Formats: sequence, structure tokens, C-alpha cells
Amino acid sequence: MKVIAKWKRACAWSLVAGLSVMQPATAAAADVTVLVNGSFNAYPPWMDDWSPEFSAIANTFGYPPIQFRWFDNEAVYPPFYGGIFNGAFALASFLNGIGGDNLNLIAHSHGGNVVKIASYYLSRPFRHLIHLGTPVNWDLYPLGGYAYSFCQVSSYTDYVQFGGSSPWQVGNFGYEQYLAARFFFDAGEAAFNGDWDLFAYYMAEGAYHEAQANYWWLSTKLEWYAANYMFGGESHGDLHEPPVWYAIRNQCALN
Repeated sequence: MKVIAKWKRACAWSLVAGLSVMQPATAAAADVTVLVNGSFNAYPPWMDDWSPEFSAIANTFGYPPIQFRWFDNEAVYPPFYGGIFNGAFALASFLNGIGGDNLNLIAHSHGGNVVKIASYYLSRPFRHLIHLGTPVNWDLYPLGGYAYSFCQVSSYTDYVQFGGSSPWQVGNFGYEQYLAARFFFDAGEAAFNGDWDLFAYYMAEGAYHEAQANYWWLSTKLEWYAANYMFGGESHGDLHEPPVWYAIRNQCALN
């Protein structure tokens, strides 16, 4: 689908730091929307010009977005997260020179953490900041800049998002799940032996630790400083697809 860009002036096509982008020629260009890839793939299909996702985003804003690609996207593990920081520095440099009026960012997965770190080095705010399946990782920085609208879009069943969080969060979830399973097992033994008081005690303990495990699970998905939108059964890759976009765009892109 061809979308006519509503630039105030003509755009110049250029390559910037090895990125595939369309860069406005002057700071007088209209609003700018930038897509940021996630981990392990600098060229995800959803960011391609001909993808349904690209068209849905372009139709929402009224002009085609720009693709920013960070390439050191396999170095996303603790303790250093080097690829995320390298991507953030490159993104900040790119955004500070891109011009335009309102700045919108849409990032998938760890691309959202790249954006959050980049925000510390930006000279401008975000108009709309939308994170799709971004792991909320307590090892990394929260948003440092200002966003007039900040949305965190997650799925409760997204295991990839959970896996991208900090070892502290993952470890505490695993420990609480272990305790819950142990107490539920003990409750089963108590019921088998007819000790209903002990059964009730073990069930209560198991439920408590299951609730604690759920807290740590959600800690990887809920962003303190954002409007959070939680889906039920979507996978990590589903979160950038058009059905999810159309479900959240009025609250996150057109507000």
C-alpha cells in the first residue's frame, strides 16, 4: 500500500550510520515516527515497507514511518547488556539530528530498552512512545526523557518478554514457584492422610507463594511510568501485528 508522506518540505533519502531510513532534509519537516527493532534481527519483517504492520502504522499517523535498526542486537544479556547500550547511543545521535515537529517512537522487545536508555541523551521529548513486548528489566534504566504519551503493551503469556528481564526478577519468580509447588504437594499428602488442618495450612502457604510468583512475573511486563495494556494469549511476535495495533492505537497513537 502506498502512503503519501505529509511532509512540509521535500524529503531527502539518505543512509545514516548504516541505517535504512528516510531522513527529513530540514528541521521543518512534519511529525516523525520511528520504528525500532528488537533483539537478534535488525531486519524483522514487520518493519518492512510492504508489511501489514508498516501500513497500519502509516495509515494511523498519515505518513510512512522511518526504520531505525540497531545491529549489535545479540549482546543483550547480563551483566553488561552491551548491545542495548550501543544501540541506545546510536539511536540518541540519530534522533537528535533527525528534525521534525512531534517525535513518535514504536519499539518492539528490547528495542524499547534501547529507547529508554537513549532518552537520557535526547534534546527533545517524545510525543508518543509505544513499547510492544518490551521486557521491563530492573538492571536497565527507566525512561529518562519525557513522553507526553507512553504505552507499554504486553501479553501475559509472552515468555520471551519474561526471559528478557533481569536475573533478579527471573530468579525470584522461579524460587516462589518452587515454594508454591512444594506447599501444594505437601497439601496433597495432608489430604491423603486426612489431616485437613494441615491441608488448609499448606494450601494457604502455596497460594501465598503463587501470588508472589505472579508478582515477579508481572514485574517483567508492567511499566511503572506508562499506561499498561495487557493481552491474554498473544505471543511475543503477535504484539507488533495489526490486530494489536488497532486495539491500542486510539489510546496510544491518536491521543
